[in-house]
Amino acid sequence: GAGCYMTPPVSKVKNTASLSITNNDTVAHTLVFDNRDPFTLSPGGTKLVNPKGFFGDGEGLWYYRCSDISETNNVGVLYVTVP
Repeated sequence: GAGCYMTPPVSKVKNTASLSITNNDTVAHTLVFDNRDPFTLSPGGTKLVNPKGFFGDGEGLWYYRCSDISETNNVGVLYVTVP
């Protein structure tokens, strides 16, 4: 519990794909991608994200963290590509 670890720490996804994010911890975590609107995942909870709708049309690197653990330390990066 109370840990925020991403597996894998670097992920790649096309902006037209669906991204599934799951909290495998025993406590809730609030995930933030580069200061976008945060969302909270309950223990065992999953959220589906549409990268194009969430990040826009372009390609880029999006760093993320669990804001309930740290407001500054990123734990992973998502590389969004354009097909």
